Amino acid sequence: MFFRSQIVAVLIAIAVGVEVEQIRKIVTIEDHPWVIKNETCLKTTSNTSCRSPCYTGLLFDLLHKIDAELKNLNNCKIHEVDSYGVLNKTVKAWSGLIGSIANNKSDLALAPLNSTQVKNSGIKLSSPFINNKAKNNTLALGFPKGSKIEKAFSHLIKKLVNQRHVEQLKEKWFVEEKNLWSKNKQITPN
Repeated sequence: MFFRSQIVAVLIAIAVGVEVEQIRKIVTIEDHPWVIKNETCLKTTSNTSCRSPCYTGLLFDLLHKIDAELKNLNNCKIHEVDSYGVLNKTVKAWSGLIGSIANNKSDLALAPLNSTQVKNSGIKLSSPFINNKAKNNTLALGFPKGSKIEKAFSHLIKKLVNQRHVEQLKEKWFVEEKNLWSKNKQITPN
């Protein structure tokens, strides 16, 4: 099985014309239902691996589906920030999640980003995983400009959208476009 997954990763890399690179650091922000942090889990294990069971949500489900094909989250760590970021116009630098990607401190921004948020920030967006033209709402993941892994992620996101996997994730995490998350669901009993 491991050998088969390596072949799949190589074939995807060849198809999109890039070498599959390992992601070392993912920056994220808790934003329900996209990214949900289980505080109880983190207190007992302090597991910040990108494959940690302490993080859930639609985007972690999507990330795990992509990782099942690329196998590129070995030795990867989650770095959580408390804001999407703002532009300091004096020094022309971004803070928060956008700053972490724009300054090449992280390999992937695991957050629902749109082109308006990241305009002039130095972030490259993946293919959208949500594309609601009627509501003018397109959401994607963020990568540093010049990222080699963005093409492989975009290729797989398009594939997952076409296979309706993202639609299934939306049905899992939303009801009629409304978020299903509640804080009580994320508290692990002692």
